[in-house]
This record gives sequence, structure tokens and C-alpha cells, in this order.
Amino acid sequence: MNHIPIIEIEEVHKTYGSLKAVDGVSFKVYRGDIFGFLGPNGAGKSTTIRMMLSLVKPTSGSIRLFGLDMSKSRKEIMSRVGAIVEKPDLYGYLSAYHNVRILSALSGFKATKEQIMEVLELVGIANRAHDKVKTFSHGMKQRVGI
Repeated sequence: MNHIPIIEIEEVHKTYGSLKAVDGVSFKVYRGDIFGFLGPNGAGKSTTIRMMLSLVKPTSGSIRLFGLDMSKSRKEIMSRVGAIVEKPDLYGYLSAYHNVRILSALSGFKATKEQIMEVLELVGIANRAHDKVKTFSHGMKQRVGI
């Protein structure tokens, strides 16, 4: 087992004025771990995830993904990460295939038909590749977004 954490959060804080949204969160996740991030509403789970995705800047603390410091290697880290924080915004009238084609182009990667079908297979929806996304369950839409 690799002993370098895939995710390493150290004493991360996030404040909005006088509101402490995240107050000193620390944890490590290693390759192969199954990790649950649980807590009541308002505990800072989504804010922490947003900080891990570089959507929100921490007030203090450090975030390392894949052994790299987020504050110094954001572009490299984000090129290896796929995430959906809430629900994906997809084109419901288009197929899963066409949504992935558009999303890949927007990210600067021109995916081939084979690559698109490979990722749809990977997330378990290749058999619905040409169906309109508006007919998909919430979970299926999340898989298209990832």
C-alpha cells in the first residue's frame, strides 16, 4: 500500500465574516480507502469539498491532493479530478454521449467517439449513451457529469 495520502487536509479553516463555516478540519485518505464524510447540516462538509476542488479558498490550513499542494499545483491537481458537489447541469434534450462530448470540449479535451464510449462504460451507462439525459435518474445524471 502506498503511504502517501491521496487527500491530506490539515487544520483547514474557512470563515465568512464572523461565521466559522469550517473550523480546523484535518484528515487523510489513502489509495484504496473507503472514506465517508458525514455530519449534520451546516457542519462544513460541502464547504470543505468546495475547498478541496479549489472552488473556495480556505482562510487557513493546507490541502494536498495526490501529494501536491493545492495552493501551488492547482492546475495539475484539477486535471486529475472529477467531482460533482450538488447536481450536474446537463443538456436534458441531448444524449449522454453528446453531453460528454460537449463537456470534454469545454474542458479543452477533444474526446474521440471511442473515448466517450469508454468513459460511459466505466460509469455504467454505455447502454444508454444515445438516450436523452432528461429520461435519466438523478444518479445516472451524476455519472454523466463525472
